[in-house]
Amino acid sequence: MYLRTAAEAGAHADGRKAEAAEAGLAFAAVPISPATADASTAKAVIDALTDLPSPVLIECASAMRAGAVASLWMGHQSNMAADAVVADAKERQLGWVNVPPLKAWVTKNV
Repeated sequence: MYLRTAAEAGAHADGRKAEAAEAGLAFAAVPISPATADASTAKAVIDALTDLPSPVLIECASAMRAGAVASLWMGHQSNMAADAVVADAKERQLGWVNVPPLKAWVTKNV
C-alpha cells in the first residue's frame, strides 16, 4: 500500500504500481496527507487493506503515516478503543502519536 501524495518528492504511485505488477504483487495507492486525512481517507485505507492479500507492505516517506495506518487497521480489526490504540502505538514506539494531525485522524476513525 502506497501512501505518498503526488506532491511529494521521490517514488510515485505509478512507478510503484509497475514494480508491484512486475513482481506479481497486488498494489493499492491511498495518498494521505496528515493535514487533510479524514473519515473517507480512513475508509479508503480500511477498504484497501481488506482487499489486499497478507502480508502488506505499507510505504510512506518517514513511517509516520505507515505506522498510523497500521495502528488504525489493527484497532479497526480488533475493535479497540482509541485510547488503547494510542497506548499500543506508544508501547511500540510508533512516531505517529507525536504528530497531532495523525493522532487525531487515527483516534477519530478507529
